[in-house]
Amino acid sequence: MDELVVFEHPTSLMNQALCSDNHLLKLLVRYMHDDSIPLAPQGARELEAARIELSREDSPVQLKDFDLVVTSPYLRTKFAAKQLFNGYDVPIILNSKISERPFGKFHGYSTEDIRHSYPKVYSAWDKDPVNYEPKGGLSMANYAPIVLSGLDEIINMAKGHSKVAVFTHRVALRVIDAAARGVFDPNEYTPAMNSFYVKNMAYVRYSAIGNCRLAPLEN
Repeated sequence: MDELVVFEHPTSLMNQALCSDNHLLKLLVRYMHDDSIPLAPQGARELEAARIELSREDSPVQLKDFDLVVTSPYLRTKFAAKQLFNGYDVPIILNSKISERPFGKFHGYSTEDIRHSYPKVYSAWDKDPVNYEPKGGLSMANYAPIVLSGLDEIINMAKGHSKVAVFTHRVALRVIDAAARGVFDPNEYTPAMNSFYVKNMAYVRYSAIGNCRLAPLEN
């Protein structure tokens, strides 16, 4: 594999009103591990605009160059993968390990909701954001190894392929990017350090440097 490009799915239905200057508002973004939540109409428009842009000959990332696509099994990522590569003869493979982080009882809540409704929980989470585990969910410390295991599977699967696209979720993208940079930042809703945007859809480019390791690429 020469290059791996990780895309975050466009705006979902639950977060359609929260976009501002290409970034979701940190305190209002809702934690969603429901695999049936679709893209918002706004997200579908972002996706179509991205498809047109990535089909241009002068685009630094071009859809025609990909020979493998991997996506989480969630509706919003599967739809993004299928629509973006509609008309291209490229296999689309599911990998459940790059799915959204489970937030248990706080599914559908925002950070601000939790702070107001569950102040003790918010305080414990704020003091230890890596190890705090919401009831019925996963801590970042337990979630990140699952994502990285999925990434290893993708890299191994990609042997013999040239350029691979991955469709995942914001927290999973942060885990992948932190690992590629050799750091772990518990502030999982900070945009990936090496993010680019195509029509409001975030993506990060990596080159494979052997032994299941990645290095960030510039556009």
